[in-house]
Amino acid sequence: MSIDQHIRACVRDEIRRTLPKLLSGDGGGFLTTAQVSDLTGLSVPFFEIGRTKGHLDQPTHFKIGRNVRYRREDVLAWLEKRRGGAQ
Repeated sequence: MSIDQHIRACVRDEIRRTLPKLLSGDGGGFLTTAQVSDLTGLSVPFFEIGRTKGHLDQPTHFKIGRNVRYRREDVLAWLEKRRGGAQ
């Protein structure tokens, strides 16, 4: 097996191991849009419309296919930035 094939196999194995946790929304500190909505008290459409319209004042998110996930620490940092009306 060449180095290139070995690296590809390692990456493939890591993706297979990590992706189910990421997509389930219950592992690794990743949240679904609904979970972010619950955490922030803002509506799901606030985040969905913000993403599709490209609004800059949104927490960082990741897209994998049709799935969107947020890192908990990114959402909390985003909330802290907005605290007290500062934007």
